Amino acid sequence: MMGRMIAMKTIRIHITALLIALTCLGISFVSWRAHNHYRIKAPSVSRRPIAVIDAGHGAFTDWGLLDYGATHYGIREADVTIQVTNRLCESLESNGWIAVTTRDGEFTPLNLIERSHLASHIGADVFVSIHTNSFRSPHPNGLSVHYWGDESEQLAQMMQAILCKRLGMKDRGIVKQPLTALVWASTSAVLVELGFISNPREAQRLANETFQRKAANAIAEALTLWIRSKCNESQPCF
Repeated sequence: MMGRMIAMKTIRIHITALLIALTCLGISFVSWRAHNHYRIKAPSVSRRPIAVIDAGHGAFTDWGLLDYGATHYGIREADVTIQVTNRLCESLESNGWIAVTTRDGEFTPLNLIERSHLASHIGADVFVSIHTNSFRSPHPNGLSVHYWGDESEQLAQMMQAILCKRLGMKDRGIVKQPLTALVWASTSAVLVELGFISNPREAQRLANETFQRKAANAIAEALTLWIRSKCNESQPCF
């Protein structure tokens, strides 16, 4: 009888040990599967770059009038800039950016300083202000990109080169200029003059939807190339 009890006790010990071993094996297997699942299938986490896009003008003046910018041949600068901005935001979002605008419609409550400050408030990577040029004579033409801080020069160069190539316009170069929207920006910032609205030929192009979309896509292309040049393994983008 005693021998039988010892045998039964031994069997129970072996069964318990076996169950513990199987449980540990199961836990290890599940952990291995989970580790490999997340290592292989989980997407890498990267911060999407943020751009603040400013459609030039559209604010109220001290006299309570809406600032439409330069107006020639029935075409208003503020209308052109908001149309380009809307298309630019679409293009940026499709390329993985987060695009934030300083105005979504005909007017904005933000003044020039507040527009540039918006970029720092939300931690944006870049601030881009869209404008058209104007002159008392109808002859000047071409586009230019303006910047102020030295950290913005590379972006200005890339933007100018790609815009001129994609739009086939006269290259008026990049300009280092202390414009209000640029001076108060705490991040990389450029102001794009997309052509002369005072030039009859360029005014018609500026009002054309196809041209606006080409300009927006070119700006988005330049921004994407620029931000990718700053990415690395420790600071991925997209």
